[in-house]
Amino acid sequence: MVSEIFYEEAVEIQNKFESTGAPKGLFQVARLAHLDTLLMDEDLSGVVVDSGTDRTARITAMLSSREGAILPVITAEYNDNLIQRLMTEKAISIDTTASGGNTSLMTLVEDDE
Repeated sequence: MVSEIFYEEAVEIQNKFESTGAPKGLFQVARLAHLDTLLMDEDLSGVVVDSGTDRTARITAMLSSREGAILPVITAEYNDNLIQRLMTEKAISIDTTASGGNTSLMTLVEDDE
């Protein structure tokens, strides 16, 4: 959700996001006039707000009143790079002991001598 002042900039960010190979529609930009309706959309997975104003508190309050999952609200001040705030890292950990790995490493005991 962005104000009219930042709408064109937000659309440019949306286009850059989609140019990275992200599915079309994953990142959406909407005008403030549609705020209440969009915040209640059951497919919503999070919100990026263009400034840390009272609007952020209102959005957070509306999202917290919804049933279901807790959704993120990402705030961005002017000249903030929104793309960086939207990137995440995924780490995968594999428990090798469960698949017959080196169990002796799990049973090492340190001597107190």
